[in-house]
Amino acid sequence: MSIDTTATNTGAATGANTGWPAPDPSRLTAGPTTVPLAELRLAMIDVETSGLRPDRDRLLQIGLVRLTAAGVETDRWQTLLKAPWLPLRGRRIHGLSRRALRGAPRFDSVMPELVAALDGHILCAHNIDFDWPFLRRALRRDGYEAPDALRLCTLRLSRSLDPERTRSHRLPDVCQRYGVPLERAHDAGADAIATASVLAPLLAEAGIVDVDGLRPHLEGTTTTWPSIAGEPRKPSWVRALSLPDGSGPIDARWTGLADPLVPPGPPQP
Repeated sequence: MSIDTTATNTGAATGANTGWPAPDPSRLTAGPTTVPLAELRLAMIDVETSGLRPDRDRLLQIGLVRLTAAGVETDRWQTLLKAPWLPLRGRRIHGLSRRALRGAPRFDSVMPELVAALDGHILCAHNIDFDWPFLRRALRRDGYEAPDALRLCTLRLSRSLDPERTRSHRLPDVCQRYGVPLERAHDAGADAIATASVLAPLLAEAGIVDVDGLRPHLEGTTTTWPSIAGEPRKPSWVRALSLPDGSGPIDARWTGLADPLVPPGPPQP
């Protein structure tokens, strides 16, 4: 797992919303509204898997970037996951092997932290129809029934801008089109970061400036994820790291990018 030790941790590992109010789902899915994009929180997710079938294959890596729909990031999270006792297909794509996954946590040990991080956010991915079934099935295997999460697909959004299909809408090509670097294609963390970076230019090209414009591209009904009983568990492999300036330690999976984001308006009490 790659770790950026040049940033500071904002405490986002617990999934706390750091004073930034979650959007009311009813404002996102019904009735005219002009809620600006800066008030919408998204969780950009990417997964790498042992195959293509959610009912049979397993998650091997999860990358997550939390940001506003205006493109302002708040934090990043990623983890490898313990390899299942199943054939690991797709190695030529993602490069993950049993040796690379040795010592990684089981999904159930990171699940409480992940669920807490998704709460209050619109789930977003480049081809959400791949990532969402895998995530939902993994949660169900460990006894958590995921809500009908409000979801946004950047692949479909990109295709909507090209009705004649004259351009490629693969993530590397979308990144190239908008001048966004993609450091390691098919690494879940790198793909989530790149997808987060193309969101704002995609929305700008589509002329979407508020929820009214975004609503036709959303599916699902809620941004509320019921919490899992007990405190999120820290897997034993998470280690404290010190920052170069000696101000550490930080959580090895969470990388805070900014101070807690508060939308424009009166000072928070």
